[in-house]
Amino acid sequence: MLRFIFMMIVLGLLAGVGYLNQEQLISLHFFGGMKTDAMPFYLISLTTFLLGLLLGILWVGPAWLRSVLARRKQAKRIEQLEIDLDRIRSAALKASNAPVSKSVSSGELDDVS
Repeated sequence: MLRFIFMMIVLGLLAGVGYLNQEQLISLHFFGGMKTDAMPFYLISLTTFLLGLLLGILWVGPAWLRSVLARRKQAKRIEQLEIDLDRIRSAALKASNAPVSKSVSSGELDDVS
């Protein structure tokens, strides 16, 4: 939720700066003497933001996908282990509730006390 709020603030600031600088024209100068024609500031800032967003998704996306798949695999393993644990518990309860073959007489109980 905090990321969403932060992203909305960034997008709002970007939109506000773009709106206030609609008439501002900028020409980019690159290495090697290359340069662009004059473009509106908002177009350059929007393109830069979207390019950064795309690169961020491409960089973080595979790790995020691996973590989602690992989490899903672990959840299935936990579910299977819980089923096995319930089965073992029920078997142990059945074994403990079975009648004892050797009966203890009341005289033996007095000797123990």
